[in-house]
Amino acid sequence: MAIYKSYNQEQLDSQYNNRLHVPDYAAYFERWESLSRKAEKEHTVFKDISFGKHLNECLDIFPAATPFSKTLVFIHGGYWHLLDKAMFHFLAPAFLKYNVTTVLINYPLAPNASMDMIVSSCRNAMYWLHNNITLYNGDPSQRTVAKANVGQII
Repeated sequence: MAIYKSYNQEQLDSQYNNRLHVPDYAAYFERWESLSRKAEKEHTVFKDISFGKHLNECLDIFPAATPFSKTLVFIHGGYWHLLDKAMFHFLAPAFLKYNVTTVLINYPLAPNASMDMIVSSCRNAMYWLHNNITLYNGDPSQRTVAKANVGQII
């Protein structure tokens, strides 16, 4: 029976499960984990800064070397129900190289959180950053948001 367009549930599930289509995805995850821990050792990072009431409403900041630097805000992939910001710390060195403060956020995950709750959490992170990013050498008027799906990074 068609669930969406001409897809049945099994076909639709397959479309959303990139791991089925990348046989060695675990090797990517291991590499990201290793590079992320290396980034933490080689660069200043402020971890688990709370921006809300929910346990998962926290962020990590890799500050640029100079005040009022451009800021990248990265919302991790995981289809809104998996993973953690710390898995993507490996992205920070590439931006720090260009003096960009790099922020990685966590948010409440589905199914315990609705999409409205998740979107609200991400907005709260942006409000918090607007009011506080100067403490971490970022410029609140120069923020760029990036959202990635794990399949897009592989």
